[in-house]
Amino acid sequence: MTIFVALYVSKSQTKKSTIKTIRRFVDSSNDKKNEVFYFQQILDDVPQNLNWLSENEIAVLNQFRVTKRRNEWLLGRWTAKQAILRLFAKSQREVNVKLIEIIAADDGAPDIFINGRLSVYPLSLSHSHNRAVCLIGKNGIPLGCDIEKIEDRSMAFIRDYFTNDEMHRVLNTVESKRPSIANLIWSAKESVLKALRQGLRIDTRQIEMIDLIEHENSGVFIIEFKKNKSLYKGQFFYSDNFVFTFVMNAQNWILSELK
Repeated sequence: MTIFVALYVSKSQTKKSTIKTIRRFVDSSNDKKNEVFYFQQILDDVPQNLNWLSENEIAVLNQFRVTKRRNEWLLGRWTAKQAILRLFAKSQREVNVKLIEIIAADDGAPDIFINGRLSVYPLSLSHSHNRAVCLIGKNGIPLGCDIEKIEDRSMAFIRDYFTNDEMHRVLNTVESKRPSIANLIWSAKESVLKALRQGLRIDTRQIEMIDLIEHENSGVFIIEFKKNKSLYKGQFFYSDNFVFTFVMNAQNWILSELK
């Protein structure tokens, strides 16, 4: 499997943060201490029967009256549970899908419960236009993911939510690619907000993309949370007119897709 490994040089080591990317093949014998896993599904993948939900989850589902919100919730839970089952299968661990619960914490972020016990695995979920993606880690390090449909973003939106440097990055991009860059920046911000477990309670201009390297349909970036000067390292790719972003508060990490 092809893995992208992102290596980062600290801001204290260079005037401007530098990103070096190495594309290499990594087999199961390699050290994957900071390996995180993503998995995606579409609404049509979600079964009509609900025998994969726990009683607690059924109770939450029954509170939704709007079909769109209900479908988004189901899609997110289905995607997360399928990812967890696949992750456990990699280590020959089996668990009944109904014993896996995805429960929103007091801050709104999703937590994984296995047989009623809070899991140490961090989880991030995102959905857009009947498509969902989740990101799971194994070592408790904060992480986040987001998916956005690539569409036009108005200058009013960019002025309200982007920093001046980010706005200039968009405007300095050829016009045909501006929607891609604008949605990439926005998605990266959303991923960091999820890693912080804050959502839009934080001014998005406190979260700034300070470095970006693009390949043809993928790349890496660094986001700074200005409040405490912490850096979040991110990877992204474009697919089917969507942009997917993934961040982790770690120096080096590997992103792998669950199959």
